Amino acid sequence: MKIRIEAKTGIAGGALVIFGLLVPYFVTTVQNSTASDGPQQPSLVDYALSTALKYKQDITTTGLGFIAIAVFLYIIRKWLRSIWNEYVRPVLNEYKRQIETSTQEAATSVSRLSEQLGNSIRENNLGLAITHASPETILHFLPELHNKIYGEHCSKEKGLYTHLNKSIGKFLDPMIPHRSGNHQEIKISLENEKIKWIEKSKFFLHTIALDPEFSTPCDDREIKDYEFSYKVNALYEDIENLSFKIEAEGESIISTEGIVTLEDGKYISKNPEMVEIEDQTGDELYIHIKCKIPIKKAMTEIVIKEESYLNVSDRHFLTKKSEPSYGSTTSIMLPEGWSFDYVHVFNNEWDVTRLSDNTLTVRNTGWVMPGIILCCAWNMK
Repeated sequence: MKIRIEAKTGIAGGALVIFGLLVPYFVTTVQNSTASDGPQQPSLVDYALSTALKYKQDITTTGLGFIAIAVFLYIIRKWLRSIWNEYVRPVLNEYKRQIETSTQEAATSVSRLSEQLGNSIRENNLGLAITHASPETILHFLPELHNKIYGEHCSKEKGLYTHLNKSIGKFLDPMIPHRSGNHQEIKISLENEKIKWIEKSKFFLHTIALDPEFSTPCDDREIKDYEFSYKVNALYEDIENLSFKIEAEGESIISTEGIVTLEDGKYISKNPEMVEIEDQTGDELYIHIKCKIPIKKAMTEIVIKEESYLNVSDRHFLTKKSEPSYGSTTSIMLPEGWSFDYVHVFNNEWDVTRLSDNTLTVRNTGWVMPGIILCCAWNMK
């Protein structure tokens, strides 16, 4: 058991006081014992007792001093303990708590900083990988990137991402031309109880890779000719009045002259590679024109002119896009006295203008996705 220093001092002082008080008794007892045995030579005990008796007062005073010191030490210890418990310990505990809190916060901050730094390093590595990877490699991992951003549905066979990638994804390639600034004008008139259709369309084939400000380097592929497709229809009885012409940069690509001939009651294409007769079962002849347009500069102007005759009962019109186009305008003019019964555009991105009952203009200054654009019908008053 651990004994405090003041207790030890007090015990020592008490022992000295008791010894100092009992020294005369010890001396008397020893002297009586030796007197009954006759005269003897003084022993070491006799000498010690006589010395103690001589310094009896000093021994008692020393003992009392030790007791006083013990009491003083006890009082000092109690006082210091009270100061420690009331003043010093609470301050130290508060410092300890603050240090522990600061340490935890610092550890949390270090952990968060480490995580952010790790994420930043990984993101930088991703950025470097994308910068140095080939387009083919990035395209290979593009579905996985979209999965990470939007979810695993991007890689599903029937997902919207897959559909968009197949239908319009190729037009993201700067070497693939897209239509831009399409302007279509249609004028309808009545001649000999037939509808005369006059149409002029103009647009540009925009090849981004050939833009002067295009800075991303392209690979060694050559820009291929644009595969152009156009359909026209006309009445059998007025096939000789069918007229159309397709121009690229002012040069004629194909026209109606000498494209079909009549054999055994059927029209036959004279140039099957460019002109295909699709339907000869009704009153109208449907002709599908296919040609390749060379691309030599960023903006290639295409002009299409058409004149044909349709049945007077044909009183509706539908136009659609088969590929993305930037900016599109369609204007239709009916004869005086005619009016539109029905006009419908298939999204709210189109501006519809009706300056009169017989005129209609729809315009979109942004991107136009493939699909039906306009459906309208008219009547003759």
